[in-house]
Amino acid sequence: MTKYNEELYRGERHWKEGEFDVFRSTHWSAPGCHNGCGLVYYVKDGVLDPDIPLIPLGSGKLPIPAILAEADPKLVKWVIVELDNCAIDIYRGIKKSYQYLTKNGLCIGNR
Repeated sequence: MTKYNEELYRGERHWKEGEFDVFRSTHWSAPGCHNGCGLVYYVKDGVLDPDIPLIPLGSGKLPIPAILAEADPKLVKWVIVELDNCAIDIYRGIKKSYQYLTKNGLCIGNR
């Protein structure tokens, strides 16, 4: 997980929500996340392992609509899909994730 100044970001970094382990962290990337965007990871039945191939949103077991419903729309500006590696072609995986989010009204999209 990304290291950050614990004095600036006090509070829980790990908690349980039902059957999920939830982790809070920050991330920096360009363009867009220049001040360190806040991230929340929901993990079920395992660990957050970067070597496990990922799958497009909506094709797994995570209740994506329920997770996104918990977000405060006044605070959430973007829903970012990031696939470090993918079980299918990575561009197809991102496209399928985008289509899932927009067709189900979970995001507005940019097209």
